[in-house]
Amino acid sequence: MPLIASNVKPPVEVIQLTELASQAAEGPLAWMGEQGTDEWKDARAGVVTGTGAVSVITATGKGADNDKSRGYARKLAGERIDGHSQPTYANGAMKRGIRLEPFARRWYERRKCDVCTVTEVGFIYESKDKRWGCSPDGVRSDRLIEIKCPEYPAMIDILETSIIPKAYIMQMQFGMWVTGLPLCDFIAYSGSKVPNIVIPVEADGVIHGWFDEHVPAFAQQVADKVEWIMKTYGGTPLTSTPDS
Repeated sequence: MPLIASNVKPPVEVIQLTELASQAAEGPLAWMGEQGTDEWKDARAGVVTGTGAVSVITATGKGADNDKSRGYARKLAGERIDGHSQPTYANGAMKRGIRLEPFARRWYERRKCDVCTVTEVGFIYESKDKRWGCSPDGVRSDRLIEIKCPEYPAMIDILETSIIPKAYIMQMQFGMWVTGLPLCDFIAYSGSKVPNIVIPVEADGVIHGWFDEHVPAFAQQVADKVEWIMKTYGGTPLTSTPDS
C-alpha cells in the first residue's frame, strides 16, 4: 500500500510517533520529527533501515549470513531491548552531508521541479509493526528524493558516468519498497562551482522481490534474538537510560 498516491492530498500522511499505537497496521506510517535528533535516532532504534539493507542481502539477492549481517542483527536486538539507538560517530563526510543537505534540497526545488513541493519526513515505517523503515531526504507526490554530497573524486565520477554507487541504489530501492512509490530522484550536490546532477531511479521489481523474501525473515531473526535474551536473562526492555 503506497504511502502517497499522486491524486491524494495532503502529499504526506502526518502521523506522530506517539500516535502510532492507535493506527491500523496497514500501509506505511510517517513520523514527522526532525532527522538527526535524539528522538529520530530512537525512532529508528531496532528497525531495519535502508542503510542496513546491504547487510541483510548479498549482491546476488540472497539472504546474508556473515559477520556483517550477524553484527547488524545483534545491534538491532540491543537497540530493541534498550529502547535507544546505539550512538554512532559522525565523520567529516557525514557532517558535510548534513550541512549541505538543506541547500541541495532548495536547489532541487528551484532548478529541477516545474511545480512541486518537497516535504521533509523524519522516518517512514512499513506499518504499525515498525519492523523496517526508511529516512528519505524528501518526499514528493510521486517519488522520494535521496541527497548525497560527495567530495570531488566521487562527484566527478558520477558526473562522468551517471552511475550511482551500488550502496545508494540499494538504499533508494529500499525506500521505494517501504513506501510503494515508483520513483526516487538521486541528487548529487557538490556545494561548490562543480555542477550538480539529478538521476531518476525507477523501482526495481527484482530487488523488491529480494526485500520481500529476506527483510521480514531478518526482522524475525532479530525479534527471536530479543525474545531469547529476555527469556534467558530476564528483565524487561529499558524505557530510559540508567542515569536518567
